[in-house]
Amino acid sequence: MIFLADLPAPSRFGDFLMAFLSIVFEGAPYILIGTIFSGIIDAFLPAKLLDRVLPKSKVLA
Repeated sequence: MIFLADLPAPSRFGDFLMAFLSIVFEGAPYILIGTIFSGIIDAFLPAKLLDRVLPKSKVLA
């Protein structure tokens, strides 16, 4: 393990960057799927149907 002595010690910024990027990369597929799904809904469902189906109350929406 002598070769590990040459590596720099981890910094707080490096730890933050690693945690931040891991969260972003874990969430990216779900954001992409949600974007595609909402685009399909917007493209193929008429606005009047969505107005009829979605609740009118802001609390319920």
